[in-house]
Amino acid sequence: NPHRVLFTLEPDSQLEETLAKETRSELKALLATLTPDDLAKIKQENAALELLQESEEDLSSLPTLELFDVPPDIEIIKPDKIKEITLSTCYDKATSGILYFTCPVGAGNIPIDLFPLVPFFAQAFTNSGTKKSSYSKIAETMDLYTGGVTLSPFSGSYFSKGADAHSFLALQGKSLDRNIDRLFDMMDEFVKEFGFQDQDRLKSLLLQYQSGMESSIVSAGHRYAISLSARHLSKASHINELWHGIDQFQFIKKFTTQLADPGTSKTALDTLSSNLTAIADSLFKRDNLKPAVIGSSQALHQADQRISQLHAQLNSQGNKDPEKSPGNTFYTPDINLNTQRPYDGWYTNTAVSFVGQSFKTVRITHKDSPGLAVISKILRSLYLHREIREKGGAYGGFAMYNTEEGIFSFGSYRDPHIKRTLDVYKKACDYITRGEFTQTDVKEAILQVCSDIDKPETPGPAAMKAFYRDITHLSNEIRQHFKDTLLKLDKKRIQEIAKTYFTIEEDQKGISVISSKVLLEEANKALEADNRPSLRLIKI
Repeated sequence: NPHRVLFTLEPDSQLEETLAKETRSELKALLATLTPDDLAKIKQENAALELLQESEEDLSSLPTLELFDVPPDIEIIKPDKIKEITLSTCYDKATSGILYFTCPVGAGNIPIDLFPLVPFFAQAFTNSGTKKSSYSKIAETMDLYTGGVTLSPFSGSYFSKGADAHSFLALQGKSLDRNIDRLFDMMDEFVKEFGFQDQDRLKSLLLQYQSGMESSIVSAGHRYAISLSARHLSKASHINELWHGIDQFQFIKKFTTQLADPGTSKTALDTLSSNLTAIADSLFKRDNLKPAVIGSSQALHQADQRISQLHAQLNSQGNKDPEKSPGNTFYTPDINLNTQRPYDGWYTNTAVSFVGQSFKTVRITHKDSPGLAVISKILRSLYLHREIREKGGAYGGFAMYNTEEGIFSFGSYRDPHIKRTLDVYKKACDYITRGEFTQTDVKEAILQVCSDIDKPETPGPAAMKAFYRDITHLSNEIRQHFKDTLLKLDKKRIQEIAKTYFTIEEDQKGISVISSKVLLEEANKALEADNRPSLRLIKI
């Protein structure tokens, strides 16, 4: 059948404005039909709703845990010493016949100009084929014999007091014990025979990657807004924005623009292939791998044997930074960190807003850290939910405390407001410093934090988390001290901590908003009317 239909969907850039006009017209027409009695009834119902929203629910009849119900000690998972295994970190666990493999690979030797390309490299590494096999053949083998093989980038700060930034990629896979050799056949091929020569496949992956990020901007806009608002506060948060935020999307968008131009497409793909190969060459060196395996004792021996064979076939290479210790490539290269406070609005096609605000506090090693974690829970459940969701009409309001970087953030999701939400964030700081909460509220928040840090895990994932805690220097002593301090908190101590960190000036807080240009311009007018500076507008 030679007949074909090309059906093209083009987004309507005026849709938001058209819908807003229709809504205003409908409301105006509806208002014209209302009698004075109707208006009085609406005002009465509005007042009743506000009274209901402000009233406190009686929760005394509900069952609840007490702090003495919480185990005081953290769960400690240590590596097992397995006879004749010296290369891999091993965890001898009951994993129901599944072997888990993970191997962080230091990113310190990646050329600085290629650092923004790392997230796409991670996706292309296991999805673009190798020198020996096509992508389709590898995908078929992977689905048949494994639970998946992935490469994922991570950045952060070590939990030790030095707080140096680290960057690495984690190569991970799992399989049934009977398929261990199949799993490591694939690992061998990926590491030794990586290939980025299939340019049609690379182009397809790049366009898919851009499309996925573009669609996630609205579906996960609060995450992007918070990342933007915190990008100036630490080297690790800057890398997080570069790898996972709007910076990453703009970097990829520039690349795909070159692909769309027939005059530059071939050169762009050649450059991409060469750059991906350069990243791989800098990563897979003998002294740059820290493998770990989790499973039964017999499976661990079999896996370590295969890992040792692969390890012996790799070249050795130290780090390029003479100030770092030999073999340490998990550091973050010196990247120009712009410490200027963000105060910006990023516009795209959306009918709602995502409002992010972040400021610096202290990290998990500080005695005030548990209190900040509790404050985030109190603000989210007792204040932001009511003010941003119930009264403001947003889908959600958030308060988050990042123990690794010592950053406290506010965020809103699918929010009809911008200026009002920024005002709510300021009032939230006043709320917590005035102590408008009870000891019971503090207890409930402590229980929420405990549920986060004591979340039950199956043996495999729990051991993997323990391994990465060691990699990032999150010691059991730090974790236990955090929990000990957490369980001793009371309202007075929470208020003291709040007065220390939540009374800073507004100009010390990073603010980033993702919205439409129309809504941002309206917000700027409202800010100017309140004698506040306008947001700097930037197109996504």
